[in-house]
Amino acid sequence: MKDAFMRELIVESDATRGYVLGVRGAALLAAFPAFEAAGSYGNGPAWAALAEYLLATSPTLTGVHLDDQSDAFLAYANEEATLQKLRAQLIDTVSNDSKLRAAVAAARERGFGEGDL
Repeated sequence: MKDAFMRELIVESDATRGYVLGVRGAALLAAFPAFEAAGSYGNGPAWAALAEYLLATSPTLTGVHLDDQSDAFLAYANEEATLQKLRAQLIDTVSNDSKLRAAVAAARERGFGEGDL
């Protein structure tokens, strides 16, 4: 599963917002079983809540703006390196069932997700 995320979660240049990390389509579908096993929906808002939690626990990752939809999640930043680090954290977390369950539980405990996570 980690290989699929490596292919599907990409950081691209965006003319108006600097850089964008996109999670959509195949990446969302590949992660759905892992999110469901953790008791989460696995939709765009759940990915956004997970990203928000990871950002909150990584104080060096700043300047990231999140945009979630029912079927996608996008993160924007002026610095490509910041999104590459967030990408690596997301891939590492979502591709490991026990890490994802622990992150979902910790994020919920800290108030992230508003029901989607």
